[in-house]
Amino acid sequence: MAMKTTNIEVKVDEQLAAAIADKAVKQWHATSFSNGKRRVYVTFEEVRTVSA
Repeated sequence: MAMKTTNIEVKVDEQLAAAIADKAVKQWHATSFSNGKRRVYVTFEEVRTVSA
């Protein structure tokens, strides 16, 4: 299954940036409203590396 990847730039404050650091996108969905606005909802998951 081919996946389309789109990069978007989002401005966040320092607190949110710290909260999502070292996390990967688990899932997302977008909603378009009749007034032309679009919202994207993103769920993150923590990425942990296992040391041997």
